[in-house]
Amino acid sequence: MPVIRIVVAALAYFLMARLGATLAIPPDYAAAVWPAAGIALGAFLLLPRIEAWLGVAAGAVLANLYTTTATFSDLALLSVTSGLAMGAGATVQGAFGAWLYRTYLSTDGRWDEIHHLFRFCAIVVVLGSVVSTTVGNLTLFVNGFIVTDRLLFNWITWWAGDAIGTLLVAPVLLVLVAPVAVYSVSRKLKAMIPLVVILAAVLALFHKSVSFHRDQIINDLRSSADQLAQTVEARLTISENKLLSYAALFSASEFVSPEEFAQFSERVMVSDDAFFGVGWTEPLDQEGRLRWEAFYHERGREDFTLTELTPDGKLIPAPVRDSYHPVLYIYPFGPNRKAFGLNLSANPQRKAALMQAESEKRPVSTAPIILAQEAGRKRAIILYMPVFDLENEETLLGFASGVLKVQGILGESVFQSRRVGLKFNLYDVTGGTRLPIYEEGESVHASLPMFAYDESFGTRQYRLEIFPADNFSYGRNDWTSYVILSGGFVIATLFLVFVLTTTGQIETVQRQVALRTRELSDAVSRANAANDAKSAFLANMSHELRTPLNAINGFLKLVLDTSLTPTQKDYLLKADLASVTLLGLINQTLNYARIESGNMELEVSEVRMRRVVRKMEALFGHVADESGLEFDITLSRDVPDVLIGDELRIEQIVLNLLSNAFKFTREGSIHLTVSYNSAEEKLQVRLQDTGVGIPADKMQHIFAAFGQADASISRRYGGTGLGLSISRRMAQMMGGDILVRSTEGEGSEFFVFMYLKEGEEAPQPPINPALGDSPLAGKCALIVEDVQVNQLIVQEFMHKYGVSSVIAENGQVALELMSKSPAVDFILMDVQMPVMDGYTATREIRKLLPDIPIIGMTANAMDDDKKACLEAGMNDHIAKPIDPDTLLQRIEATLATHEM
Repeated sequence: MPVIRIVVAALAYFLMARLGATLAIPPDYAAAVWPAAGIALGAFLLLPRIEAWLGVAAGAVLANLYTTTATFSDLALLSVTSGLAMGAGATVQGAFGAWLYRTYLSTDGRWDEIHHLFRFCAIVVVLGSVVSTTVGNLTLFVNGFIVTDRLLFNWITWWAGDAIGTLLVAPVLLVLVAPVAVYSVSRKLKAMIPLVVILAAVLALFHKSVSFHRDQIINDLRSSADQLAQTVEARLTISENKLLSYAALFSASEFVSPEEFAQFSERVMVSDDAFFGVGWTEPLDQEGRLRWEAFYHERGREDFTLTELTPDGKLIPAPVRDSYHPVLYIYPFGPNRKAFGLNLSANPQRKAALMQAESEKRPVSTAPIILAQEAGRKRAIILYMPVFDLENEETLLGFASGVLKVQGILGESVFQSRRVGLKFNLYDVTGGTRLPIYEEGESVHASLPMFAYDESFGTRQYRLEIFPADNFSYGRNDWTSYVILSGGFVIATLFLVFVLTTTGQIETVQRQVALRTRELSDAVSRANAANDAKSAFLANMSHELRTPLNAINGFLKLVLDTSLTPTQKDYLLKADLASVTLLGLINQTLNYARIESGNMELEVSEVRMRRVVRKMEALFGHVADESGLEFDITLSRDVPDVLIGDELRIEQIVLNLLSNAFKFTREGSIHLTVSYNSAEEKLQVRLQDTGVGIPADKMQHIFAAFGQADASISRRYGGTGLGLSISRRMAQMMGGDILVRSTEGEGSEFFVFMYLKEGEEAPQPPINPALGDSPLAGKCALIVEDVQVNQLIVQEFMHKYGVSSVIAENGQVALELMSKSPAVDFILMDVQMPVMDGYTATREIRKLLPDIPIIGMTANAMDDDKKACLEAGMNDHIAKPIDPDTLLQRIEATLATHEM
């Protein structure tokens, strides 16, 4: 076990050191964060002393040797001693930090206690990070790895890196190895997972910042290199242009004397440091040689003769040859005296350049050569400019030549590059060769690029390589990357403490929450039970109210079909309208429950506004007559015969508005106008009355459920306050709304708009067909109903349409009848019955007769009731009280579907 712990400590330190090395900010050696410092402190706090010393020392020495020896490839004494010294400093620092911790901090202190963290930072982090920082920087400075002007910045970043690494890694390590009783697994996970995410984000941002800063340095370096390259290129171009002036001089003159050449050169070359010398060369034969030698002898230069250069650099008189290319004029004469009279064609390279210039009629430069007039071995380039006769372009007059030494080509670029910390090499790369012209070495900055520029001059290709020198200045310290990394790790540490603190409090709160949750769950269960009870109550109330109402409506309609006196018929019609009003009140209550629960759905069917208007006239015409009110309904011609929507809901909206208008209007008039905007597909209903009006401060309450403008209104005028609330919600479900404008004491105006598409006219079945004309004539119906009154009403309705019927008082009786396969064409099935309900009976009958039409006929009118009927296997559903016309239509539609 001791060996394993030592190996683990050494490996942990080495890996964290490699991680820290990636966090170094160029060009320095110090990392902005050094996680290995925290590993060293943690090892000395957790391991026995000997194991900690061995493990940390092994890891620290290996990590530093890895860096100083370039991954153990350079085992020079200087590199090895530097690695050993810095490894020792890191080990001593870990031991020193552990001593500070045990001496000035409580060993049982918790990291979720703020005062413990503060003491840790002020003593262990601040003081304990000085040892390795000082030892490491002195070692690098003494051995020449860092320069003086970078020493302070390097020391600060090194200390800060060790401090931040200790601040983050040591607490994390101590928390991870702490017993579960101190920090639970849940708390550790909640702290460590976000911590890892934060650190990953910080590292990604840090590397992005370092890359950005490096790009800025490279851009600065490229800008300086571009300027140097442009300077060299400009000097070469200017040099070539100056030789062109000599070509113009000789081609335009019959003869140019040595004095004229010297005067011209003095003017052209003023302030010029590019050319080492310029000369004039003519192609001569032996006779021409003698003529020029005689020419100079007459001028007092009795020693003048054509010369040639031996391989060892000595000048000798030129032997007799068929042709010569001597330098006849040269400027300045003093430094170039040895080149005066030199036969250039005696040198194969120069002769080739001359012949190429003559044949191609353009300037040609030589490969790098050693000048005859130079005592040293410095290289130069000669540019030959061919000069032809203006009158005869094929006649060669001679060559203007320019000698460019490297210093002349580069000029002030050499001093400029040294000033900004750059070096460069110049090579002749013509034809794939690489002939050195000027060399300053190689780049020592592996992280920075070298820039190469290709230049053409006198038919030859040159490459200029520019790279940072040893003293290259990075321009500015990368404080941004430093702040990102160090600040990010500090934030991560604070986050760790925050999570540990809050999770400790959360665990306490969670126990209280669990208790409160159980109490709340019980309360929710009670609330759900109350809501279920409310739904059950509404369903039961609907059933209980609709059952007697079905008998009332049924008998009223049966009596109205008999012979009656006018007075009897008037009384019965009023009773029928009263029952319709009562049904509307029940429907309003149920509709509000549906809307509140979100279960109300609109039907998509034909809407005939003329039919709705006729109903409203029938319902409220006699009321207006009795009340002495002026009442009229205007149906605009632009209203289509058929719209697509939910006619029942639209009728209910109009009915509610008219009911309110008649309720609150004691004298005056009530006007209803219905129009249609075909462009917007918008149905518009406008109701105006001269009633009591609505106070301005009560306007907002009229659309609230169970709300009215004044609490006394219910006592004086009656009503539940549901009508307008339900109407507005139904209008909004159709994409519209209800707007109101009212003046107290003068009346009100309601404006309703709903979006309905125009439909197509379809043939309508007769409402009250004669017995022989009924499509149901001759059919047989099984009426399953437990209430005798309802049995009688439905049986009479069927008899009117020529339908014979069989009665079953519950589902069990119906099942027994259908098991004998009677001649029954369809079944009208009640739901709530003794012995066997309608749902069960339907499922059992479906097993015997899968295709028999079954229509639910029940006082259960909720949407869930209709859905339950369909799920049980019924084909359709009609709610009590039963309207005979609606019943006929449903039966016909169901039978038509089954007969297809």
